[in-house]
Amino acid sequence: KQWYQRRVAITAGYVCIEIKKNGTMVKMFNVYRPPYSQKHKFTLNYFLEEFESFLEQRVALHRGETVILGDFNIHMELVDDRYTKKFSELLDQFNLIQHVSDATHQDGGTIDLLITSSKDLPKNVAVYHDQFNSDHKPVFFQISAVPISKIPKQEFTSRNYRDMDVQLFKQDITNSGLCDKTLLS
Repeated sequence: KQWYQRRVAITAGYVCIEIKKNGTMVKMFNVYRPPYSQKHKFTLNYFLEEFESFLEQRVALHRGETVILGDFNIHMELVDDRYTKKFSELLDQFNLIQHVSDATHQDGGTIDLLITSSKDLPKNVAVYHDQFNSDHKPVFFQISAVPISKIPKQEFTSRNYRDMDVQLFKQDITNSGLCDKTLLS
């Protein structure tokens, strides 16, 4: 666990939001992976190894729906690229679906992604092509939460410790043998 937390922060940033309402849970992760540069000298291959660990530890164990979105700086439109193939295989391995097919960068390229655990989870996925003060185009979508199985109710009884006679309790413990020093030797 410490290995994961230490290494993931090296190649990408992750933020998680859990949306819970009436027995429903959707876990949303926002991801930013900077491109390789003099300041950020981590290869795509290194990111893919860490992203696999992230999926194993954060997504595979989650019982509800999962949404992963953000700027991955992986060109999904280059279907024959080895890193794109490796990334797609990783998504397949964890039964995840990438929904953005339009260019999301002003110079072309599908690098801002929307990934979910269900093909039906996002509705009306669209890349907004009007001009913004960014080199990236926003991806709009709608989700509706999917109910998860409810945890069965459990009944238990307890004592009201405020009404307890403390002196009597101490005496009962002393007499019970729990405080017998011969048991400790």
